[in-house]
Amino acid sequence: MHRPRSRFIFLTWALFCSTVGVLAMPRPEPTSPPTRVELPKRGLSSWASSVAQGLPTDVASGILPAFQGLPSPDDIKEQLNLTDDSINQLPIQVLNIPSYANWTSSGWNVRIHGQAYRQPPANNETLDRISSIFIADLEVSSLNETGLQQSRNMSASMLALPAGDINLNFTLTSPISNASLLIDFPVATDSRGEFDQFIQLNAQDVPTNTSVMSWPLYTVNVESGNTTMWFVPPEGISIVSDIDDILRFTQIYVPQQGLYNSFAVPFVPWSDMPNVYAAWAQGNPNYHFHYLTTTPEQFTRPYVDFQNKYYPLGSFDDRPLNLTTVNLLKFYETFPNRKIVLVADTSNGDVMSSYPKMAMDYPNQTACILIRNTSATDPQNHFPYNTKGFKDLPKEKYMFFRTTDDIRNLNFANGDCLNSSVPQNVTFEYQGNPFDALGSAMGTVSTIPRTMVIIFLQFIVALAIGLSG
Repeated sequence: MHRPRSRFIFLTWALFCSTVGVLAMPRPEPTSPPTRVELPKRGLSSWASSVAQGLPTDVASGILPAFQGLPSPDDIKEQLNLTDDSINQLPIQVLNIPSYANWTSSGWNVRIHGQAYRQPPANNETLDRISSIFIADLEVSSLNETGLQQSRNMSASMLALPAGDINLNFTLTSPISNASLLIDFPVATDSRGEFDQFIQLNAQDVPTNTSVMSWPLYTVNVESGNTTMWFVPPEGISIVSDIDDILRFTQIYVPQQGLYNSFAVPFVPWSDMPNVYAAWAQGNPNYHFHYLTTTPEQFTRPYVDFQNKYYPLGSFDDRPLNLTTVNLLKFYETFPNRKIVLVADTSNGDVMSSYPKMAMDYPNQTACILIRNTSATDPQNHFPYNTKGFKDLPKEKYMFFRTTDDIRNLNFANGDCLNSSVPQNVTFEYQGNPFDALGSAMGTVSTIPRTMVIIFLQFIVALAIGLSG
């Protein structure tokens, strides 16, 4: 009895999507992503429901919705039958995040940040069960060995238990003399196991330098706590780059596919962005690269490993919901005389409002904003983006791009930001929603707001529920 109703729901949605597809203006062929395993088709009503409910708070902020509901430490303890005594017997491990230091009149001021945690043991059966929750509609057993390893590593990361009230010490080691400098961290880890402090070194501890340099940073008596400290001079250019859907092929705007691309296959770059960044780094050795991600802290290590594998080495910030007010602002305030290039994509609503605001608030520091137009380069992205924040920004301060060739030859040291051969078509309102195709076919620009798109999707969900009742 339900089959005709399901077919009607499917046809309703298909009619909507096909209408948009037929009326859409021609676009350049999207750059093909690296080879990957295709995700099986999802049920329509469940997909529409996730879109309608998840877009405003999760996807629109560049966060996979499922990452907002990770198990709490109490949940993990209950599921794995752990006691406080058994947890305390586990060794302390440390996520020591690649970081940066700035030069002051007293010497280098180094930022050390990360998380202390304990990793409970879990067998493959447990890890596979966790993975199956995040890649629904797919049997974990159908993954190849590479996929299984990826899913198990990601699932194990979720089980990490924060270790609070832990005192840590670190050593900085000179890559030239191998001499080590012991750093006593001034405070214990907080209740989330996190630590984040600037520590002032003496001027004679690490010499000043006019070029970017790096020293290994070790956590004393913790094998997992090794990273790199980047000593960044007061002046120069820093490229501050998001990762998901600009450096990494993620598809956050297709939540289930984004989870599949995170849990079931190894991380892969978007297009040939590694070559673009390599060219930037080779042409300007004093560029400093700083990377950002919306991923929860538990998954920071896989992101750092991915960045180190494909892109120029650099410092790193994971990015919970407070990036703009904390991590990015902290970076700007730490380097008031450096020129900063911001790189991101349109699928992150937070970026679309906060990056132009940073450029307005810090016009002398913000050299350029580069935004990948995901709607124009991935036909699966139907989420709108708002360009209103760019209205009062000088046009030579930002560029929306579609392909890596659009930005490949930019030389920020020469003040480059805009490639005049790349059409911008910025309307300073919501763009990229499915109804834009209708406006384009009629020779006008659609001004239908995102809320109407969400209402339409919610109507589809309600229709599905009503007909299946």
